[in-house]
Amino acid sequence: MGSKNFDEQQILCQISIAALESAGASVTDRCNIGGSDATRQALLSGDISTYWEYTGTAWASYLRETRTLPDDQVLAELRRARPCAERRGVAGPRPVRQHVLLRRRRARRPPG
Repeated sequence: MGSKNFDEQQILCQISIAALESAGASVTDRCNIGGSDATRQALLSGDISTYWEYTGTAWASYLRETRTLPDDQVLAELRRARPCAERRGVAGPRPVRQHVLLRRRRARRPPG
């Protein structure tokens, strides 16, 4: 479980670790990686498998959208973009309310 390097992200990361461990998962704490770019790169490279992302960051930074839309429309657009992201090995967005997304790297199946 990873996070960006500011308080809200670190709190979400620690809550997620506690919830996953209480459900029996084995979790590596990678909270406080850095900014958006560093954390996303950690996800894409496989250094982490999950982190929380914000709809606005996904919208503007990763999809390079310049349109200004109400939150519910941005969320709908991000949901439509999910199949493209999953083809690149990134599952998401998985919305929690309208402002925070859970981003996770999709596990690759071994050949055979």
